[in-house]
Amino acid sequence: MGMEKPFKHRLRLSLEQRAGVHSSYAQQERTLIARTALTGSYSPTSFLTFAALLPFFAAHTQTDQNEGKTVYGLGDFELMARALIFRDRSFSPRHLIGLLAGIKTPTGPRRTDSSGYPATADLQPGSGSWDGLFGAQYNYFGDSVSFFLSASYRLSSTGYVNYKRGSVLGATAFVQTPIVRRIAVGSGLDTSWTMQSVLSSGALAPNTGGMLVSLTYGVLFAIRTDWLLRVQLQTPIIQRWIGSQAESPTGIVSLTADL
Repeated sequence: MGMEKPFKHRLRLSLEQRAGVHSSYAQQERTLIARTALTGSYSPTSFLTFAALLPFFAAHTQTDQNEGKTVYGLGDFELMARALIFRDRSFSPRHLIGLLAGIKTPTGPRRTDSSGYPATADLQPGSGSWDGLFGAQYNYFGDSVSFFLSASYRLSSTGYVNYKRGSVLGATAFVQTPIVRRIAVGSGLDTSWTMQSVLSSGALAPNTGGMLVSLTYGVLFAIRTDWLLRVQLQTPIIQRWIGSQAESPTGIVSLTADL
């Protein structure tokens, strides 16, 4: 939600798939993480949009010493609202500014992995916590180029087994331009700063938190009227993690339909 123009009574559904590898050199672990997200949004007016997101997570952790472990399950359900506080004109606006607020609910159950033991806290599909979601965004829609800028903050609380995942501050800048009638290309930067997670003892969890800056580029296909297919790749260019961690490039595929 957020890159589209909000039309009154606009209903949008989206299915997105992400996949990437997180490495922890201290534990000599490599974890393939896949996230599928079903999102729906509805605009009762041209100034207000409500959205809901339901994720599904799957992770496979491999080390040099074992055969690997797998965990999967539904994640935490999210609800969000966006209110436009500025648009330069009522019909076909070029400039939009909006504020976002929402909540992540603890709907994802605590899961065991394929070894029969509870998965580690950071690999649980759900955190078991109520988290606040806040953001702001700016959109520009031109004849030959569109621009999207956003900032977001996820305020985490304590969840399962008194473990608190780190709060996250993020920012995105993305530029998109059409090359033919039904195809557009885009590129941008995604930046995030994640605080260290907190153990039940109150101590900071090792090898958690840090900064990541990624270059995002991709292609958008209008496969039919009101149906959009987006293919993107996020490649890390700056990684300043706390402890011994690394992120691989993340592939993203999404299908969106306006009803």
